[in-house]
Amino acid sequence: MRLGDKLRAAADWLRSTSNAARYLVFFLSLQYLFATPYFWSETQPQTGSILAEDKFGEYLWSYSDFLFTLLGGVFAVSQRMRMVVVASLIAVIAVATTLASDVVQTKQLYVASDVAMIVFFLFTALVILHDIWTTRRVTLDTIVGSVCVYVLMGATWGLVYTLTELLLPGSFEITASGRAVDQALLTARHYPLFMYYSFVTLTSVGYGDIIPAAPAARLLAAWEAILGQFYMAILVARLVAIHIAHTTADAASADPSQGHQRKS
Repeated sequence: MRLGDKLRAAADWLRSTSNAARYLVFFLSLQYLFATPYFWSETQPQTGSILAEDKFGEYLWSYSDFLFTLLGGVFAVSQRMRMVVVASLIAVIAVATTLASDVVQTKQLYVASDVAMIVFFLFTALVILHDIWTTRRVTLDTIVGSVCVYVLMGATWGLVYTLTELLLPGSFEITASGRAVDQALLTARHYPLFMYYSFVTLTSVGYGDIIPAAPAARLLAAWEAILGQFYMAILVARLVAIHIAHTTADAASADPSQGHQRKS
């Protein structure tokens, strides 16, 4: 089989895959991204040169969650080839800047790496959200996609907090009740810590072990809490309304006499 035929076959397979399967793969890749750091030392920072420490194999394994998440995101938007191209370009930039920042270790590359991942998460979330919002019937695709977007919101804000601490050191503080977590992790670009804080804020749990100290951090935390509540209220209300409307319409079509009685 020629290369062109293989590419066309791959494209046909992508188009034939259900949206629920795409979103589920992306959702699982995000869970892998969240869980992997906790199999390593909790005090291991996300900085450190690959070349200087001579641990390329260990870094490659520890970044498997990062690569798997990017692939999952590209797969999630693979129903339209144009979206695949855009997502792939952003993913390549994210990989390049992340690897470069681990080798060169400059603040500019750290910022570029975080921004690239934020753009990637935002792009995939908006594509999935568009598919959900334009749906005419509540299906498994809609439910899985809604959950995926909610998780993407938390992941994106975790990166925003990481970037905020990088640009404005001291934006976040560990309180007395959270001293089990090393304060030094806040200055080590420790993404899992900010991921935890992001989901605590998004769900309005607010344990209080990490607090926003700078005005910019407080503003971002407030925005995330508001967006999380609005997302649940507006989207769930819309999905319930769509489901009720189609249930009523299906019942009326199944029993025409009831529809006639309502009219009379």
